[in-house]
Amino acid sequence: MSNSTLKFIAGLAAGAAVGGAAALLFAPQRGSETRLMLADTAVDLKDKSLVLKDRGVAAAIDLKDKSVSTALDLKDRGVTTAVSIRDKGQASMLSAKDKGQNVISTLREKGRVAADLSREWIAFGKEVAEVAVEWKAEIEAAVRELKIELERFQAEQENDTKLQDDIAKLKKQTEETAAVVKNAQQRIANAGVSS
Repeated sequence: MSNSTLKFIAGLAAGAAVGGAAALLFAPQRGSETRLMLADTAVDLKDKSLVLKDRGVAAAIDLKDKSVSTALDLKDRGVTTAVSIRDKGQASMLSAKDKGQNVISTLREKGRVAADLSREWIAFGKEVAEVAVEWKAEIEAAVRELKIELERFQAEQENDTKLQDDIAKLKKQTEETAAVVKNAQQRIANAGVSS
C-alpha cells in the first residue's frame, strides 16, 4: 500500500471513532445504557484499531520491502552503469593511448626522414659551396686577364688615335702641299702665258 492509502485509512478510522463517540454522547439514552454502549464501542474501536494497526504494520512492511527492493535494484543499476562507464572509459583510454602511440611513431618516422633530407641538403650545399669557390677563383682569374686585355686594347686604341691624328696631319699637309703645288702650277702657267 502506498503512503497516501495508509493516511486515508487512518483518517477514516479516526473519523469513525470520533463520530461514534459523539453519537453516543448526544443520544437520548440512560447513563447505564450509554456506558454499556461506550464500553462496547470502545471494545469495537480497540478491535478496529488492532486491525488497522495490523494493516499499517503490513503496509509498512510491504513499503519497507518495496523500498529495499527498489534500493537494491537502483544499487544494481548504479553498479552496472558504473562498470559500463568504467569499461567504456578504459576502452577510450586504451584507444587514445594507441592513437597517441601511432601519432608518435608517425612523427618519429617523419622526423627521421626530415633529418635524412636535411643531411642530404647540407651535403649538397657543401658541394655547391666548393664549386662556387672554384668558380670564384676561375672568374677572378678571367677578370684579371680581361683587365689586362682591356688595358692592351686601350693602349692600342690610344696608338690608333695617335695614328689617326698623324694621318689627319699628313692629309692636311698633303692638301696644303697640293694647294701650294696647284698654286705654283697656276703661277707657272700664268707666267708661261704672259711671256
